[in-house]
Amino acid sequence: MKTRGEADLGAGMIDAGQFRLEEDALGDVKVPAQHLWGAQTERARQNFPIGVERYVWRRPVIRALGILKECAALANGELGQIASEKVDLIVQAAEEVIDGKLDGEFPLPVFQTGSGTQTNMNANEVIANRAIQLAGGVVGSKKPVHPNDDVNRSQSSNDVFPAVMHVATVEELENSLILRSVNCGKRSTRSLGTSLKSSWLEGPIFKMQRPSRSAK
Repeated sequence: MKTRGEADLGAGMIDAGQFRLEEDALGDVKVPAQHLWGAQTERARQNFPIGVERYVWRRPVIRALGILKECAALANGELGQIASEKVDLIVQAAEEVIDGKLDGEFPLPVFQTGSGTQTNMNANEVIANRAIQLAGGVVGSKKPVHPNDDVNRSQSSNDVFPAVMHVATVEELENSLILRSVNCGKRSTRSLGTSLKSSWLEGPIFKMQRPSRSAK
């Protein structure tokens, strides 16, 4: 597994022998052979190099992408839109995304076009290529799992990305903000209780006093 820093290397930093050739609607794209992302992710990585050292998607959003793609695959399977064998492969790959095993395969910064299309396709390509690996296929071949026709089936970035942001936000609220607030509250309550008890034993913590006539 490459680290986040290694994933952020520019295309010019990679030797020609370390590429595989993939194709998108605009033509051929050289993709770093050691990575699971595909042509559209690589094209976006080259076109939007701003902020890659700091403003890339982190664990909450990547995890949410995995959750959404797994749920979509299961739903498509139940509806008969995707064969069960493909569903199983997509679910396995998506769970690796959820578990954080493929974080280094998400190199794109938050600065990009449209409605998060590049990041949506980043997830589709990574999950498809990992599924292909699990099936014993050739990475980048789009067989037996296609990033758009299978992983992204019946989805649009206009739906995917807002849903991902909602999932990520809810999980962060529940697991970080609320949990930390509760723990902090417990510590604060215990500390306050100890202080009040100590103050009560030592004497009243405040004293009521009538205002003087001059204060009227």
